[in-house]
Amino acid sequence: MGRRSSWQFQQHERERQKAKRLNPAWRGVGCLLIVGIGALGYLFANWFLVQNAINRWIYLPPELINPNVSGIGGLLAGGNLVRFVVALIFLLFAFAFMNFFYAILFPVKPGELDLPTPKRRRKTRW
Repeated sequence: MGRRSSWQFQQHERERQKAKRLNPAWRGVGCLLIVGIGALGYLFANWFLVQNAINRWIYLPPELINPNVSGIGGLLAGGNLVRFVVALIFLLFAFAFMNFFYAILFPVKPGELDLPTPKRRRKTRW
């Protein structure tokens, strides 16, 4: 059990760690997804503001469109605050849908160290 088994264990552990590593190209794909979905959210927010002005789906008070805030008020004027909030909501829903469908398509497979699912116990009457 001495030196030889510990060396074999280290070799096995190195192989497991190497198999668990993620390809660095997927980081780039994730970055592009964040930027792309953020741009789509901004475009959706612009479309929403135009269509909301035409169809009056949701009442947006003038204080939301042109807030009167000192300092950063110029950045938030012209509907930018509403655009940002709508784009953020779009981003959250887009990532939620993407994660939901990914979980359906690629379910988690139990590994060698995971416990099996617990068996249901029958309810007994007293």
